[in-house]
Amino acid sequence: MSYTIGVDVGGTYIKAGVIDNRGKIIDKTKILTNAKAGRDEVLENIFTVIDKLFSKQTTAIGVGVAGVVDPYDGVVIDTPNLPLHDVPLAGIIKSKFKKKTKLDNDANCFAIAEAKFGYGRKYKNFLCLTLGTGIGSALIFKGKLYLGNGNASELGHTTLHYKGTKCRCGNQGCVEEFISTRGLIKIAKSFGLKVNDPLDIFLAAERNNRKAKKTFEAYGEMLGVALANFVNAFDPEVIVLGGQIAGAWRFFNKTMVREMNKRSFVPACKIVRTELKGAGIVGAASLV
Repeated sequence: MSYTIGVDVGGTYIKAGVIDNRGKIIDKTKILTNAKAGRDEVLENIFTVIDKLFSKQTTAIGVGVAGVVDPYDGVVIDTPNLPLHDVPLAGIIKSKFKKKTKLDNDANCFAIAEAKFGYGRKYKNFLCLTLGTGIGSALIFKGKLYLGNGNASELGHTTLHYKGTKCRCGNQGCVEEFISTRGLIKIAKSFGLKVNDPLDIFLAAERNNRKAKKTFEAYGEMLGVALANFVNAFDPEVIVLGGQIAGAWRFFNKTMVREMNKRSFVPACKIVRTELKGAGIVGAASLV
């Protein structure tokens, strides 16, 4: 049997898996991205996860990257959370491993996986958001991935506060600054929690720490504000959330839904947490 390898390159972790033609993950691995070490280190880490999974049965490699990419030429154009700028990543991987390789935005990969194997099978128009180091987004419109002129939709870099904190993209007050991991950590610190990682906040909430639970409630409110804007813009049938922070769903779900319903001009849609395991990996593999 032949298999494809899907690689999900995020700001914190690089995850990869071996995928069969039914979208099932046969084997997987992950390592730290180590983005601060620079371009060459990140490329080597991508090669490492592929090497671990590569076999004679590997037929192709699909890669999802957080940021602006050219899926036609396989180039990472720009990405705020990774040192990959104007990097022909698909070509580099194809040259090294001698296999067909395709590249796309990681949130697009997530949406493709949802459309083929997840909640998206039931809907023609839905929005996907990944909540992590950055905020990824993708829109499925009439059953197909909507790309606009090629790079829609970067909802994480729409503006919530025009004089807000400067984002890594260079803009001020981006959605990403409020509901990414750094936004969550900033909220936690405002409540007096000494944390450096979202997992710390989650574990504290699991122990019924009042400040940690309030952190997620406040986070849910900010997320709800952002979602209300997206509902007003696209009127999707459903919004699917994925990414690291989505794992804390039960701590922010109530305030998120309440705030979205309060602020949506059009009737608010249902929000669900993805049930796919490794959706980014499966979606990347689905590219090929």
